[in-house]
Amino acid sequence: MKKKEMWSWVIYDWANSAFATTVMAGFFPIFFEKYWSNPDDVIQSTYQLGVANSLSSIIIAALSPFLGAIADQGSVKKKFLIGFCYLGIVMTGGLFLVEQGNWQLAVVLYIFATIGFRGSNTFYDSLLPIIAKRERVDFVSSLGFSMGYMGGGLLFLVNVMMYLNPEKFGFIDKDLFSLYTHIINNSISFSDLKIAVSGLGENYIELKTAFNSADYSELDLIKKVSNIYVSAQSMAIKTSFLMVAIWWAIFSLPLVIFVKETNSENSLFFKDSLLKGIKELKSTFLQIKQVREAYLFLFAYWLYIDGVDTIISMAVKVGSSLGFAAGDLITALLMVQFIAFPASILYHRFANKIGTKNAVFVGIGGYSVITLLGYFMSEKVHFFALAAMIGLFQGGIQALSRSLFSRLVPSGKEAEFFGFYNMVGKFAAVIGPFLLGWITVLTGNVRLGILSILVLFLLGAYFLKKVDFEKGEQIAIKLSKN
Repeated sequence: MKKKEMWSWVIYDWANSAFATTVMAGFFPIFFEKYWSNPDDVIQSTYQLGVANSLSSIIIAALSPFLGAIADQGSVKKKFLIGFCYLGIVMTGGLFLVEQGNWQLAVVLYIFATIGFRGSNTFYDSLLPIIAKRERVDFVSSLGFSMGYMGGGLLFLVNVMMYLNPEKFGFIDKDLFSLYTHIINNSISFSDLKIAVSGLGENYIELKTAFNSADYSELDLIKKVSNIYVSAQSMAIKTSFLMVAIWWAIFSLPLVIFVKETNSENSLFFKDSLLKGIKELKSTFLQIKQVREAYLFLFAYWLYIDGVDTIISMAVKVGSSLGFAAGDLITALLMVQFIAFPASILYHRFANKIGTKNAVFVGIGGYSVITLLGYFMSEKVHFFALAAMIGLFQGGIQALSRSLFSRLVPSGKEAEFFGFYNMVGKFAAVIGPFLLGWITVLTGNVRLGILSILVLFLLGAYFLKKVDFEKGEQIAIKLSKN
């Protein structure tokens, strides 16, 4: 394993995780509702965003195994990765140009950006067995997740600061920002406000004219100042989307330049790759009994990662329902990112001592405890404690699951098998939310709904225990030779 290739691969996680944090988890859902969709109809905006997420997940889940099989035959994993990567970059950057109220264009760009992000991850994961030897797979996978949490967290922190302090980043005049703070604190009279506005620079001629007009009431003028501040925050968020695109593009370059596919000499033309890829995909389905351990692992992974994804999403929703401010939710998200950065590496060292499979069991146990504590959560300090615990286990369970699966993948079929792996990942968080909602409606108690997620972790651990990794590795080696 060449260090240059390893670090180039790892840095890509640093690059694209900015999309996951700033766009998917951070600003897009909130901004979509308040700026692009109808802020007065939460149900409508939630539906539109839900459709966007569902469509992108279904499309990439359906395509991943098929494209993976083609990529394996043509030895074009890297080319497919780059194609999806820059699709995501261009679409993310395009969000900067979307005007207020144009939710249709925002949805289209978001769908294609998400397809680019998730599609690139399929081929990114498939390169892991190629760039890392078996004894180093756990470390490299953990290092990738660790760098992703740090990179995504750092840019998200900058983006949050831009949003909370637009005056410090040039999105609004500092004097006007001062006026806005006086207005919301009711610490300035209208006459003093009028005097202060008259002293603003030439950039605010329209505002100054409005204040000198008899057509505007005091309330209208105060709203106008507030709207300018909101517009500044909106520009800060749109700029953050552009920054994500630039960040993603720059830090993907090492992978583009330095990572090589070892079997590129056996590559086929696209037509031949397409035909042989379809044939190989069919063959894999026919050989399902031979690769039983791989598919048994995928079933176990689907169950426990569904629980993980549900806990992550519901923690934010529960926190919001308890009345925690948006700043608290953002703080919790940042906590997860920065705690997960060192925790992912430390978790790898922990796995070296007790075994990778056992470490995944510990991660499942950790999330089971988080679920139990979530049942009793009532205070803000509890919410932050849960965020810290999620940070401790999240990176570890994700990284080690990826490296475990890589051991069950036959050489030359990396993209195809990781296509199935990521398909399962896209369909995660399907059972969990339904189970939570059903139990909540049935019992009338949301806390019992949260507690029901334990079933996913218990079933996931049960089926994971049944996976014989030694047998699976031997089968993978045998199929590689054939």
